[in-house]
Amino acid sequence: MDCSNRLLLVSLVVLCLMVAIPAAAHKPIVVNGGSTTLDTAIETEDVDISQVAYHEIAASKPELWLTFEVAANTPLYLQMGLPKLTRLENYRPAMALVGPGLPEAPVPFDIPEGYGAYVFTTLGEQPNEFYEPFTGTTSWQFPDKNLVLEAPGRYYLVGYHPENEPGKFWVAIGKREFFGLRDILSLPMITVQVRLFHEVFPFGGIAMWFFLILLILGGVPLARLLLPPVAGG
Repeated sequence: MDCSNRLLLVSLVVLCLMVAIPAAAHKPIVVNGGSTTLDTAIETEDVDISQVAYHEIAASKPELWLTFEVAANTPLYLQMGLPKLTRLENYRPAMALVGPGLPEAPVPFDIPEGYGAYVFTTLGEQPNEFYEPFTGTTSWQFPDKNLVLEAPGRYYLVGYHPENEPGKFWVAIGKREFFGLRDILSLPMITVQVRLFHEVFPFGGIAMWFFLILLILGGVPLARLLLPPVAGG
């Protein structure tokens, strides 16, 4: 098969991914968010787009902080879940939406002066099992939350555990599915990270099989797509 035909096949497979993935997958914001605070919150663009952030709580990283700016009367969709692991079966984290114009609420961390919070606990909630085919991972998914943010400004979404108990969780924002070419090409690395977060074998899921096909068909053309251009080349 000559180079042009291979490149055509690679392009078709990538196009199939761009069409298929948005139907079943959140766009990852971060996998294992590290140590974040009010001052180092992870910037999140366009809260309408379906996005997910994964975090493992430890003494050095008790919370996951995300931040975004919205206009008045912006709808906001939120969801929380856990990797399906036996030790997390009864693990019940929480998330707090912190922002202007929200009511006062007790939270175990400092928030900006004049801000309030909505606190969503999962205590007493029974999650549903959810299989995500593109990474090939299974989660326990808690009921979603639908809000309207009446006041414009900067908001924060904080994932944590009320007792600071070590464990893993993910939080998702938005419903509109959107994946660009860069997102598609980063899927192999992201899939490995997500699968390791769920403590399953690194290779698996539909996305990995698509990229195996790309590697077989693409060869050099695929490498040119994935690697940045060399300066002066």
